[in-house]
Amino acid sequence: IMRIRELKNEAQAKLSGKWTLAVEINFLHLIITLVLSYVANAVQGAVASIIALILGIITIPLSYGLSASMLKLSRDEVVGVTDFITIGFKNFKRAFFLSLSIFVRVLVPIILMIFAGVLTIVGAFAESASGIISLVALLLVVGSIIWMMYKILSYALCTYLLIDDENAKSKDVIKRSKLLKQRKFLQEKRLQIDLLLNTIAEDLSSPIALHNWFDK
Repeated sequence: IMRIRELKNEAQAKLSGKWTLAVEINFLHLIITLVLSYVANAVQGAVASIIALILGIITIPLSYGLSASMLKLSRDEVVGVTDFITIGFKNFKRAFFLSLSIFVRVLVPIILMIFAGVLTIVGAFAESASGIISLVALLLVVGSIIWMMYKILSYALCTYLLIDDENAKSKDVIKRSKLLKQRKFLQEKRLQIDLLLNTIAEDLSSPIALHNWFDK
């Protein structure tokens, strides 16, 4: 079993001589995301929610393209700074339905957290049973967060698996990601959490290291 540091070192070695390009790709992705977020927040009126939804959907293929570009870099394939845009929108349908499938699968814990919020508000006005209601709400919040984190970690490799197999469908990569998680997450419990919590700014190689580990 490779240790976290060994995996990161291997990922960094794969990006040797390509760090400038990796930073440029991620920086451009960040700028586009910030601009879309600014536009979504700036729009007012009845169409604000619709515009925000459309702009949010646009970020899905961009994220897909970013992951694909980083993998291409790690595999010594030719990739340009703006290629993540074309790659992402070329695979828009696949990226969108994968994101939608994952969202549906994490919807229950989200609903539970919303319900916990409602209970908290109710508890504030119910003086006689406020303590019990608050306790139930707290347990729901904690349980929902743990459940959601478990599901997110289960689907952490879905995008990479979809990129690797052009013929794969969303349900196929979701199933495979869960199987890989079950098989290897127990071997090194800290690995996924450590790598997923690293931001691109802190360590551009983390997504590649995560992919390398599951690819062993």
